[in-house]
Amino acid sequence: MRAYHFGNFYMSSIQQGIQAEHAAVWMAVKLRRSTDKKSQMFWDWAAFHETVILLNGGMDCDLKDIANFLNNPVSPYPFGMFKESKDAMDSMLTNVMVILPERIYDVAAQVRRRNLMFDNGGTMSLGRTEHMSNDDVEECNGMIIEYGHYSAFEMELIAKLNRYQLAS
Repeated sequence: MRAYHFGNFYMSSIQQGIQAEHAAVWMAVKLRRSTDKKSQMFWDWAAFHETVILLNGGMDCDLKDIANFLNNPVSPYPFGMFKESKDAMDSMLTNVMVILPERIYDVAAQVRRRNLMFDNGGTMSLGRTEHMSNDDVEECNGMIIEYGHYSAFEMELIAKLNRYQLAS
């Protein structure tokens, strides 16, 4: 599991890291007494995984779009966000955080590297294969069997992960 943070690109590098920490603490406080599946996923990440990825999430309006997307009732993934105070930055949204399992970020990486795509049923399939060796096709087909089906929400989430660059 990994925590993905979408940071406001108006922040400096150190500020983006601080805002990510604010979002993680906010999420811990929000989930501290909950026993639901999202809470368990967050605490599992915090106790055993701890990997954090900081992405350039764009402007305030872009972060709001990401937060609205993640706040979908069909989402099985815990998410949080952090806004600055009204006095400090007029309540600007500075970070949106989501905890993701390996099956999501691994497939996002495969999509980026190998021109993979989803069919209408949410199954991972090969894109253009004319430029791939037989080994690549066999490896990709193995991945399809291993990872299986994805919901429409997950397919859009994977596309969003690939749309944002690492923060710098």
